[in-house]
Amino acid sequence: MQWWDWACIIMGSFGVLAFAMGIRPFAQTVWGRPSLKTNFELHTEGSDRCLIVYLENPPIRHRFLKRLAHRESFQSVHAQYRVSEEGSHRIILPVRQLPIYAGDAVSMQIELPPTFSVGASIVPVVWDRPSNAAFLPASQNQEAIKLESGLYRVDIALFVNGEPKHFSEVFNVGEGPDNLYWALGRAT
Repeated sequence: MQWWDWACIIMGSFGVLAFAMGIRPFAQTVWGRPSLKTNFELHTEGSDRCLIVYLENPPIRHRFLKRLAHRESFQSVHAQYRVSEEGSHRIILPVRQLPIYAGDAVSMQIELPPTFSVGASIVPVVWDRPSNAAFLPASQNQEAIKLESGLYRVDIALFVNGEPKHFSEVFNVGEGPDNLYWALGRAT
């Protein structure tokens, strides 16, 4: 063997070693980033109803990728929302900060770690049985707002680690609790 054959073998060994050392940080950079998933649902418990948005940061599920990377947590999540009539675009509620429910705790800002279950939720609309009407929940310094029958649009801004993520969805309010539901896919 010539000296360049040995040089190629040594350089190839360094290349394989560098690739082996670099694959884990590369996998963490690509697949380890937090991933925010939202799910718009109607929550019913007896005759109580509310429209709810579930937030989750699902962990990595692929067996091989789990060995190379782990899903990171969102360090800071807070939500704001605005409600307007769908047809006329008349603003019913200007921007208001929305409390986030994480387990038994209610907070204006949370951390969202990776979990297979729902990590947190926000509730933009609730049905009030005694008054038989839908309301936008009260905040710290504003009272609840009663909604008349019709289609409404909710624009939600989730600030995740300081970066805004915007979601819009349409919901229906009717005469009874059975007519409170998300009109999924109607938002443009």
